[in-house]
Amino acid sequence: MVAAALAGFLAVLTAQPPTIQAAAATNLLMQVKKRPLAPGFILPDITGQPYRLEGMRGRVVVVNFWTTGCPSCRAEMPALDRMWRNLRDKGVVVWAVHIGGNIDQIRSFVRKAGVTFPVLWDSGKLVADEWGIRFIPTTMIIGPDGRLEYIAFGGRVWTNPEIQNAILKLLEQP
Repeated sequence: MVAAALAGFLAVLTAQPPTIQAAAATNLLMQVKKRPLAPGFILPDITGQPYRLEGMRGRVVVVNFWTTGCPSCRAEMPALDRMWRNLRDKGVVVWAVHIGGNIDQIRSFVRKAGVTFPVLWDSGKLVADEWGIRFIPTTMIIGPDGRLEYIAFGGRVWTNPEIQNAILKLLEQP
């Protein structure tokens, strides 16, 4: 059962390249048609505090997969942070999941960049593998019901009003 659900989730990530390119070119989000349930996870943040995705039901969760070695990932962090500060009181959660890497380097980058939202550490790359992450940055936006609503492959300007309005609209789901 889990294998079938995961296969369905991974199939969503194999969108046609023109669709991905069009979404990236417009700096917007790619809507997920089948809306699979997002695989759960528990990961520590860079201070060791555990974060559990399943505990976020009722909120919109933006999960950004990244690494400090990725220029596009580093470049979009300030805009992700501004978006989080704009939307956090409205029921939107932003988590950056660093894939692998050295915890001290991650902490140093987060401190220097002034990132204030939770940065989680997928030290063994297990969550990234389960979620089918093949390139970074990849951002998944999960609705209040725990289903995948949008994907963004590549960097985005997260302060774009169209992106923020699409995210906020998810809070209106029954």
